[in-house]
Amino acid sequence: MTYTSIDHYISLQDEDVKPFLNKIRESIRLAAPMAKEKISYQMPTFYDKENLIHFAVFKDHIGIFPG
Repeated sequence: MTYTSIDHYISLQDEDVKPFLNKIRESIRLAAPMAKEKISYQMPTFYDKENLIHFAVFKDHIGIFPG
């Protein structure tokens, strides 16, 4: 699957996971308001001159990865 945006990525996840993903996204936006959103390594990513942080859904958890 190739995701076109973070909205697209979240829209394809299970309904019970979406609130957590939206909260993570909101928290990152508050911490890094100038960062741009993109998909990198097939994960939602925030970028400001370099990849700052990625997050992704896995079978039993959500991972958050520094850039």
